[in-house]
Amino acid sequence: MIIVGAAMTLTVIDPVVSSEFFATHLGFREIVATEDVVYLGRDDTAIEIVVQRLDMEAPWAPGAGRPTGVVVTFAVIGIAAEYDRLQREGANITSPLVRLPGGEWQLQLTDPNGVVVQLTETQAPAGTDAATAQDRPSADRPGTEGSSHSALPQPRRYVSLALLLW
Repeated sequence: MIIVGAAMTLTVIDPVVSSEFFATHLGFREIVATEDVVYLGRDDTAIEIVVQRLDMEAPWAPGAGRPTGVVVTFAVIGIAAEYDRLQREGANITSPLVRLPGGEWQLQLTDPNGVVVQLTETQAPAGTDAATAQDRPSADRPGTEGSSHSALPQPRRYVSLALLLW
């Protein structure tokens, strides 16, 4: 199987505020919008987000679209600069930029409907030539200011969607 894109559907109380959050803070743009559904995309990745209104009158059944504690995780390059930008924009940062025990950098923000978004930046594994230089997020590393031509290896670009059920 070859996967060439991904879409995630988020069922929320107010799709408009989630759409504005993803556009303002994460660079998504509206592709199509109706009263109950907004389709968001980015030009630099094959990931789409569908934000749909929760139907409070519909009977609940497993898989019927009730909120389930979804965490959306995006791997990024330059997480320190993104953290600074999000702070300047007044984004609801619910966990500051931290380095996890495995070397990965992570921050967490939450949209107005309670959708949790994590941004991560993977570092070089310990023992590699780049590990010492990559002891800081890429925006803080010498030679990475505004350049994608750094001699240091760049982290792999990936996106994961972690589903946590209460």
